[in-house]
Amino acid sequence: MPAFYFLSDQHPLLPLSGEHLYNALMEPINPSLTTIAFGMPDNGKAVPTTEAISAAFAKYDQVHDAYVIQLRGAVERYAHDLLQSMETRDARNDVDGVKNLEYAINAL
Repeated sequence: MPAFYFLSDQHPLLPLSGEHLYNALMEPINPSLTTIAFGMPDNGKAVPTTEAISAAFAKYDQVHDAYVIQLRGAVERYAHDLLQSMETRDARNDVDGVKNLEYAINAL
């Protein structure tokens, strides 16, 4: 799971592109299947079998699904925290407004 996509539990950071996300998720599974590896020379490395490729993509699907669940949770927490922060700020502004109004009335 690419933890670098989360600044913290409350602040999700979206991937730069679909390719960037794919490479980040696939690299730990099978680096030879990343888009970066496609342009690299084989240097005598064995070509993955169809079974190995299928297994890598099955694992990729699992990791991607877990990433999406984690990202959705982070986005929901971020939205909740943002709304709470805005409500707190508005409540503080309301209190300040009432105090200013009371001061103005008392000054009459």
